[in-house]
Amino acid sequence: MQTSLIAYPQQDRFIRVHESILAACNNNSTAAALVSFLEYWHNYHIQRIEYLAEFNGMLKHVGEKPILELNGWQYHTDEQLERGLMISKKDSIRKAITLLESIGFITTEVPERLVILHKTGRTKWFLLMTSCINDWLKDYAYRTGKRLVRTPSLAPVSKPDTEIDQDVQTVFDYRTLCRKEYNRKRGRKDVKEVLTPKRIDAITRALTHSKPWELCLAIEGNLTSDWHQGKNEKKKIYDRLDLIFRDRDHVEQYMRLGYEAGLSRATVEAKLDPEYKTVDEDAAKSNGDYSKTFGRTAARVIIRGDDFNDAIITLSAIYDADLLQPDVAMTEAQSTLEGELGMVTTDHDRLLQSLLGELRANAN
Repeated sequence: MQTSLIAYPQQDRFIRVHESILAACNNNSTAAALVSFLEYWHNYHIQRIEYLAEFNGMLKHVGEKPILELNGWQYHTDEQLERGLMISKKDSIRKAITLLESIGFITTEVPERLVILHKTGRTKWFLLMTSCINDWLKDYAYRTGKRLVRTPSLAPVSKPDTEIDQDVQTVFDYRTLCRKEYNRKRGRKDVKEVLTPKRIDAITRALTHSKPWELCLAIEGNLTSDWHQGKNEKKKIYDRLDLIFRDRDHVEQYMRLGYEAGLSRATVEAKLDPEYKTVDEDAAKSNGDYSKTFGRTAARVIIRGDDFNDAIITLSAIYDADLLQPDVAMTEAQSTLEGELGMVTTDHDRLLQSLLGELRANAN
């Protein structure tokens, strides 16, 4: 079927500019064309992820080092960008890059795991922020009354019909637990999330550069931030997993928020303890049950031999001054120590009292 009256040469290159992206770029045609150029190469790289994930799995199985996976990052020289865009020169392209970074459509901040490539002198690395672009386009469609075109999903890292990796499930369960806890503190209704293929992909990709406890800390760091939880000019919550786990740099950014809020690896591991979930569930039932569970947890911290500061960090993660009945908690802790160690010493009692006193002081 004939589609044009003009017979273009075969493999004749062209660049596509969308009206919507042009509007987002303040009518900067170079920036809009650059989005299309990067989109083409982004799709090309993303399509290879599933293959590389399987290949790296085989390499790991035989004890070989995995191939470095770029996860959507792409590199272009100035000459390649000029040749690809065709309509702009270096200066205009550099200004367009700055513009696209300022509106969150791309990032050029190379993550730590790619620094070795950055040091080779190939400094023009780009990552297309598809989630941010799609969010902007949804808002644009709403404002203009236009319908969004549904596009087929690209190949995911993990298939929805395969068994879910334990680390993926752990990270997601931690998010579910923390969201419930922080929503309760903020007086906000908790909407239960489902572990969708998209969320599995976000966690799976993040696990290529971060440890499970680091991802958990990043999740909770995001939850501690009032700005990310809706206290901003747009009154919008920014807590999607693909945002938090965008790359290693973003994971570290949210980990820092967690550290600033007094969280640590110890607090994460305390919540990953199956007994912690009992604390959260019992807290909703009654103060007495919560206090008993808290006492058992305090006893286990002592039995484990944690130093005082680590014990405070662990217990702070589950301490609620409004729910805790100190006498009930002390009695339960002593009973647990007696059962596990066969005795309760005055040193145990003093340590329990010191822990409770420190927790009360910190809460005030």
